[in-house]
Amino acid sequence: MKRIALILLLFLILAPSSVRAQGQDYTGQINQQEGMLREIREKLAASRARADSLKQEEGRAFEELEQVEQNLELAQRLVATLKKQEGSLMAAVEILGHELEITQTKLTQAEGIRAQRIRSIYKHGRLHDMTVLLSSRSFVDAFVRYKYLNLIAGQDRRLVTEIREVKAKYEQDRGEQEKKLAELAQVRAEKEREEQAIQDTRNQAAALVRQVRTERVATENAVKELEASARRLEGIIAKLEKERKEALARKEITPTTPGSEYLERHVGGLAWPVSGVLVTTFGTKTNPKYGTQVRSNGIEIKAPYGTPVKAVAQGKVVYAERFLGYGKVVLIDHGGGFYSLYGHLAEIIAGLGTAVREHETVATVGDSGSLEGPRLYFELRQNGKPVDPLGWLSKH
Repeated sequence: MKRIALILLLFLILAPSSVRAQGQDYTGQINQQEGMLREIREKLAASRARADSLKQEEGRAFEELEQVEQNLELAQRLVATLKKQEGSLMAAVEILGHELEITQTKLTQAEGIRAQRIRSIYKHGRLHDMTVLLSSRSFVDAFVRYKYLNLIAGQDRRLVTEIREVKAKYEQDRGEQEKKLAELAQVRAEKEREEQAIQDTRNQAAALVRQVRTERVATENAVKELEASARRLEGIIAKLEKERKEALARKEITPTTPGSEYLERHVGGLAWPVSGVLVTTFGTKTNPKYGTQVRSNGIEIKAPYGTPVKAVAQGKVVYAERFLGYGKVVLIDHGGGFYSLYGHLAEIIAGLGTAVREHETVATVGDSGSLEGPRLYFELRQNGKPVDPLGWLSKH
């Protein structure tokens, strides 16, 4: 009975553990995150190289600021992914540690069983098995005893093999744990470097803003860049307007839409796209320090970072990405020749092709492309031409 109990205990000791499956799950997560990290690192390296090249060129203030902001965004994504990998590695290390404890317990128990068998063999002598067989009371009794002796001998051989395998697994798990701990240390070091890089990038952006504010040449070149950006934006809207008129001529669309009718019915009473302080009005402005003139085709509303930006009327998003000089931009086609534009955004919520309703949140206030901090740049166009939004918005 003692020998049978030893056999059952050995089967329990050598049963597979579900911990290894959990470890494999974390290994898959880590591999997936490493692929994401490689992609983000490559994008960040290319973006930083572009920023360095812009530093060598004069008069590229907005492009350099745009590149710095892209660097910041990519670095933040990298740190976020590194934090996820750090968590996965810590979980994997914890699982491996648990596996090591289980394996050590199995090894201790198996070696204990082996020690009992060695003592038993030594105590009874080498001829014990023959004695057991010769003392059988019948042929059937001898057969049963032979069967159990054979089973015990086979189990002794398997016990030696299994102990060897458990020891090998213990060494493998310990090596894997040390490897994961080294990877964890590297990830933490990289995360700390990138967090410092984020702070350095923010300082760089702040220094660039101060430079643009104080240097006449930089200011004049920035104005030229804004004017060029405005012309490119006009080109985009002109193309959309041409396509609308051609579709209208082919009678594929109607002259008016719910969005355009809403705008015409609410002239002077439209809800503001964001709550804030009006800081820049429509029209030509003169820089009081340098006498530089710049035309604004819209207005700027100062508001806290992250404030929801809402569509002024129903329409369809026809542009939703970065635009030089305006940062992140959303352009909505309301139909009937009406368009509204929202710039300097932090987050774009309504993507390209999205149908939106009036007062629906399409983005949040940010400072992308802005030299003056968080604010919303807002344009309203009729038949492709900019109009003063203050004539259409409700009076504060």
